[in-house]
This record gives sequence, structure tokens and C-alpha cells, in this order.
Amino acid sequence: MRIERTRFIPAGAIKVSAKDSDTIAYLFTTPRGNPAAVVYVGKGTKPYSHYSYRSEARREADLRAIFEGQAKRTQAKAERAAEKRAWVNPYKVGDLFNRSWGYDQTNVNWYEVTAVRGKALEVREIGQLRSDTGNMSGKCVPEPGRYIGEPQRCMAQPGRIKINHYAHAYFVAPTMVGGVKTYGAQYWSSYA
Repeated sequence: MRIERTRFIPAGAIKVSAKDSDTIAYLFTTPRGNPAAVVYVGKGTKPYSHYSYRSEARREADLRAIFEGQAKRTQAKAERAAEKRAWVNPYKVGDLFNRSWGYDQTNVNWYEVTAVRGKALEVREIGQLRSDTGNMSGKCVPEPGRYIGEPQRCMAQPGRIKINHYAHAYFVAPTMVGGVKTYGAQYWSSYA
């Protein structure tokens, strides 16, 4: 059995809302006679704020600040969504991405784009050439075309791709040397 949460709305409260945000305030007077307000944002059932005030002016100033702040957040969220929709995927087949991760050691993974479908990419993990620089650490560079993983679909984002729900790999711009693409070496370490 699931218990549905509902919003607390004081008896006799006056509902105040804004056109430019999804914020709603319920104005009421406490049993002691102080002005008070409970504010909700979006579809939430937990109050964003629930305070009593010493004066009507203080309650009005606080609510004005809350409504303006939420309007700015709503506008910024809409702008980010518009930018995300307008973003055009610049990646192409052959582009490389790098992921560096680890706690006691630095692991490095390289990915190569093998297919592009809009903002979705098909990538495969590729091998790397490693050199030791001492004490279980060194430098590595990618080996494009030497696939070691199965193809996987991921979403392109500005400057990176989302490998899975917790990991991103970052675009690596090549440097042309004598008409050949080269990539900067990445640091790795292992403590095993």
C-alpha cells in the first residue's frame, strides 16, 4: 500500500502564484497573529519554505525574493534546454575520446567513433601503446583501428560523450604532424 503525499495548505490561506514560474505560495496568519507563508515549487509536496514573519512587509520581501529567484531558475532551465536542442553534433567517424579514472591508480580508456546517427554515436574501445616512465607509471597513446571492445551506443554532448550513467569520455583533438593525426600522451599508473 502506497501512501500519497499531499501538500499542507493552511485553512483559510490565500493562494498566490506567478505567471513566469511554477511557484505557489499560501499566505495565512498564525494562531498568534503573525503573517506566515508556505511556498511550493513545481509538483513538490515538500514545502520550499514555511515561515512565519514579524511583519507583512518582511513576508512580502521574502516572497518577492523567492518568486524572482524561481523565475530566474525557470528561465535559465529553458535557455539550457534550448541550447541543448540547438546543439549540432560535430563529431565524425574516426574521432577519439579519452577517459581517465581511478582512485589509487590512473586508468586510461580510449574510444573511437565508428558510426554517427544524429546526436547518438557508436563507439568502440581501442587499444593503446604504453611506455613505462618508472615506478609502475608511464605514458600511453591510442591505437586507432585496434578495437578491443564491442560497439556501444552513447550520446554526444559538447566536448564529451556519455559512456554510461556514471562515466564520460572527453574529445581529444588530434595534432597533424606530416599529414598524420597524432594524439598527446596520457599519464597512467598501476599499483598492483
